[in-house]
Amino acid sequence: MTGNVAVGSKIDNGHGIVVLFRWDGQSDLIDDLDYFRYGNDANDAVDKSGVPVGSSTYLADTADTNQVTATSPGKGKALYRCDTAETTETLTGGNGISGHDETSEDLGYAFRQVDTPTPGMAPVQTGPCP
Repeated sequence: MTGNVAVGSKIDNGHGIVVLFRWDGQSDLIDDLDYFRYGNDANDAVDKSGVPVGSSTYLADTADTNQVTATSPGKGKALYRCDTAETTETLTGGNGISGHDETSEDLGYAFRQVDTPTPGMAPVQTGPCP
């Protein structure tokens, strides 16, 4: 695995990572549900390509050097998802549910900065990502 989410990663104004996953309680592997990375700290990247777990092996993720991150929002600002259809994500051959490669999404396209955070409520999206 590239990067070290457990030790080197954090969430702050400059960079961070959030990975949502599920485990069915039986298989060796977890399924990625969503992957969000902002800023450009290489320690935040995840790439489980070819990692064996028990009798299973993860499929190829997008290499950490090819993952497109969202821009850091900076202090007092927030990011929101404007591309809810995940149109830039590879839909086959990945470790995500339904075979998606969650690490392939262009997060710079999919997320936008908002100057006034709105906890508990996403900004209204009136069209595709600008």
